[in-house]
Amino acid sequence: MINKLLSSDFAKTELGTKLRKSGLANWFKGSWFFRVYNDSAGDWRYPLFCMNWLLANFLRRWRRAKMGEVQFYLPCENPYTHMRLYTIAHKEPEVRLFLDQYLEDDDILFDVGANIGILSLYSALSKKRVTAYAFEPEYSTLGLLKEAVIKNKLPNQIFPYGLGISDFVGLSRLHLQSLEAGAAAHSESQDDLDKTQEGYAIVGTEGIAAVTLDYLVEELQVVPNLIKIDTDGNELKILKGATQLLQNPKLRGLIIECPFVEETNHACRQLLTAAGFSEIALTKDSQTENMGWLRNSSSN
Repeated sequence: MINKLLSSDFAKTELGTKLRKSGLANWFKGSWFFRVYNDSAGDWRYPLFCMNWLLANFLRRWRRAKMGEVQFYLPCENPYTHMRLYTIAHKEPEVRLFLDQYLEDDDILFDVGANIGILSLYSALSKKRVTAYAFEPEYSTLGLLKEAVIKNKLPNQIFPYGLGISDFVGLSRLHLQSLEAGAAAHSESQDDLDKTQEGYAIVGTEGIAAVTLDYLVEELQVVPNLIKIDTDGNELKILKGATQLLQNPKLRGLIIECPFVEETNHACRQLLTAAGFSEIALTKDSQTENMGWLRNSSSN
């Protein structure tokens, strides 16, 4: 191999010196073959791995999605991300309509339970100068969220945070119902759980940092104008950790996926009503149930 010749005693000879300075040697050092040889760590199968990775990247290439009149790129690399890509137009139309109607230019959005960032992307592209803070605690999904922000050229408008939002500040655990990136229905809890809050079997856990919305507002020195919460059962804890934020008149509204447990659902409604918000009617043409809330004009 040329590389061995260039690094051996042969390189010290007159012929070796000429070869080392030749155009062939310079070409080889800058070639794909040299990079592959260098990276292989002596494994002869490495070029095959490279071809396999190139093929995998081609098959999982990003695809253009359309949500209303807004288009952006999303990953399509497993059943979960495929589902999100191909149900984007009809899975939760009431959330998009809520954002269309109540999100304004220059607003700040808190996207709690952002997953791969669909609603953050839509918000940043559908209005002018919107800033979205996207909170997603699951590591592999957070990676896709970060890639989506970069792929869609929105690093100055969407800020991903790998945090779980809860009713305390500290360390917690995320109980996973799937290890696939883009999956949902996980549960944040410091306790040992047999099932997630929506009844799924737990396949693993990972340690996460948990914070409250009140803590975020204080630390980031920003107040959201709208909040989207979709955390598959953790909604009440999130609202309990936002008592100060809910009193801030800059916060105009929230859209929240209804908790699975009726008692928790009722408690969320009571808390928001006491904070000066009223529930608004949303379309029922949806695969999930969300509730929209707007601040009462008398509480501004």
